[in-house]
Amino acid sequence: MLKRSNKQKSSFFKPFLLQLEDRITPTAFSEPIVLASTNGVLDITLLGHQSNQLLETSTGPSTTALTNTGGFYTYQWTLNAGQAKQNGVNVAATTGDSYPGPTLFANRGDTIRITLQNDLPDSIPLAPNVNTAFKLASTMAPGPQPINNHMHGLHVSPGGASDNVLLEIPQSMAFVYEYVIPQSQPDGLFWIHNHRHEFTSDQTYRGLASMLIIGNAASNINQISAIPAANQRVMALQTQTLAHTTNPSIPTYLTTPMANGSAITVAGLPNPTQYLQYFQGGSVQTPELGTTGGVPTAFLKQYSVNGLVNPTITVGQNQTEVWSFANISAVTNFQIQLYDQSSALVSGKLFQIAQDGNALVNPVAGNGLIIAPGSRYSFAITAPSISGNTYTIKANDIQSGTSNANPPYNISLVTLIANSSPGSPTNITTSTILTSSSNLPFEDLSTQTVTTTRTVTFSSEVANPNAGGSIAGGTGNAFEITGESFPNNLIFQPRLNTVEEWTLYNYSNQPHPFHIHVNDFQVMSIFAPTEPSGAVQFYPGNVTTPYQYGLDVINVPPALFANKVITGLTVTSGASGHRIY
Repeated sequence: MLKRSNKQKSSFFKPFLLQLEDRITPTAFSEPIVLASTNGVLDITLLGHQSNQLLETSTGPSTTALTNTGGFYTYQWTLNAGQAKQNGVNVAATTGDSYPGPTLFANRGDTIRITLQNDLPDSIPLAPNVNTAFKLASTMAPGPQPINNHMHGLHVSPGGASDNVLLEIPQSMAFVYEYVIPQSQPDGLFWIHNHRHEFTSDQTYRGLASMLIIGNAASNINQISAIPAANQRVMALQTQTLAHTTNPSIPTYLTTPMANGSAITVAGLPNPTQYLQYFQGGSVQTPELGTTGGVPTAFLKQYSVNGLVNPTITVGQNQTEVWSFANISAVTNFQIQLYDQSSALVSGKLFQIAQDGNALVNPVAGNGLIIAPGSRYSFAITAPSISGNTYTIKANDIQSGTSNANPPYNISLVTLIANSSPGSPTNITTSTILTSSSNLPFEDLSTQTVTTTRTVTFSSEVANPNAGGSIAGGTGNAFEITGESFPNNLIFQPRLNTVEEWTLYNYSNQPHPFHIHVNDFQVMSIFAPTEPSGAVQFYPGNVTTPYQYGLDVINVPPALFANKVITGLTVTSGASGHRIY
């Protein structure tokens, strides 16, 4: 139940600096601290608040610096029961505060208990009417912002004190969540984030999000079981739009959020030199870097892996690694490709092996895949065979279907470097049959009786349903599902233990990640016509054979694409009901 938070309202906890030594070398890969269950229980307290963080920031084409950055919303965490781990080693830490948040770890059968406290300041409830990327100040008045929590991808009860996204926690209040992980829960990488409608995008973008691992992040696939744990990594994809403190568009509720009108300091450091701006659906194409101190004087949109800009990983020659990505950004679609040190495209070294906690039937070549917001992809990647050579995963930030079909993949996400030692390769190809020793066998819904069919359309106020292709540009933010916007949205009420077929259409100018809580769905078919010249091909062609694995996120491309999915509504044992959102 809701209870009044007993922390001191007038103070903010200083950010966690345990990882500072690692982050002094900005290009060294590091993972967030892990809070793991012990004796079947992980019990933590998360205090959502505004904080400053030492953020690795681009200061030039190939240089970065740790910069005191304001405007984050992060979790100050306290470990009540469990074990903290840093890079696989037990550590004595029992509290902290970082961006991104701590990674939670549990096994099936465990209980995760989260006391979530709301210490957020007032902020804007919806996107401003003006675009701050064009250096215009927002005129919207601040207002109170509630929070809650969603365990994205977990097959747990959606009611009561479990994964109930319909409740809200007002400012200065707290709520105790308890999640019982069922034995049917697949191993995999999942994540947690705020799910209070109208506040989700901004709060998630500002840092109220953490990765969550159940068992093995890459779905415990037998064909990669010989790869050491030290060569299996998790990576949180996020974006930051940054502005120097001299930029007049920074609203005062970010710079002086304390009740007495003061700013937040970081461990005795001076006030921030830059601020995280409100999330932008569009990208700032050209970084505008200042000449004083190497910080942006206008706006810079950057992309990070675990809060780092293009971190490096050094391994033996031909060593195969497993990289599991969680896109915990608010709106960014990362289309990825693999390049070597001479910027040549590399084939045959990067294969997707799992998605959303489910092993694929066969690996899929990684080049060109689009990691949508909320989705998780696991890859097998093999290092170069020559010492000193590199492979870099680079990305294209897809904003609409009219993006260049041959985009410049100029966003370097993470780089793999081969050293002089021999590594241990694992043979993975598109013909490899993937199996999981722990996850339950896949239930093919295509052979079951469909009781109900539904049509769902996604649109926005700038969309044109009669367009021959995707619509370029547009600044509207009134998004609709089947003609209605929240809170007047259409409500579906499927019956338990039935199978429904949903056909999804997207008439907006943006790709739309479609997600269902509690249960995965099965993709039955995808109609993917050839887009006009110069447009992104979201899928290489039509899909006519049902996927033989489940998903909890599917990316519905912009304008006049259609995906057909079947959704199974058999709830997990002990659940009292089911909701689809």
